[in-house]
Amino acid sequence: MKNRKSGETVGAFCTWMRSVGISYTRDAIDIVGTSPGTLSIVAVDDVPEEVILASIPKEACITVRTTKISDILEEEGLAGGLGLVISVWYEKRIGKASRWSGYFDSLLDREELPIFWGEKEMALLQGTEIQPATVESDRDDVLDDYRGHVMPLVEKYPDAFGQILENDESLFVDAASLVASRAFGVDD
Repeated sequence: MKNRKSGETVGAFCTWMRSVGISYTRDAIDIVGTSPGTLSIVAVDDVPEEVILASIPKEACITVRTTKISDILEEEGLAGGLGLVISVWYEKRIGKASRWSGYFDSLLDREELPIFWGEKEMALLQGTEIQPATVESDRDDVLDDYRGHVMPLVEKYPDAFGQILENDESLFVDAASLVASRAFGVDD
């Protein structure tokens, strides 16, 4: 994905959207690649309030109910934010076999949230409400979720997950960053 030109990324993303039933009003909005891994939706002109900009079927959204491992998540009682992070981790992990592969291809691998920052970047937060200890705690919580929930799942359901991969922990942290930057509630 990172080597793709913005136009190729937009085209591939639009192809994926059509394949899962997402449509948008082309007279009102456009999807543009603003930099590698970054797509933006922009208004073509002033948009009247009553115009429907997009139609997104619930099945097109990655959720704990739509992931290929929904039965496992339900059986294990994993829902909410953690269930969604596990869903994104799993779907990214299976690559082109995932229904959301075209969506993931349009994204950077992760969002550069403070949990990934070094000392120099963290110093920029001085004087804000975000404290380095909080960021450190968030990072530890994500790793605890991986070790306490994902690793046992992989061991318990080897037919669904295969074996633990060397990069699974970093893939999980990346998935957590994507969920933290994009997740919203659809409904029950």
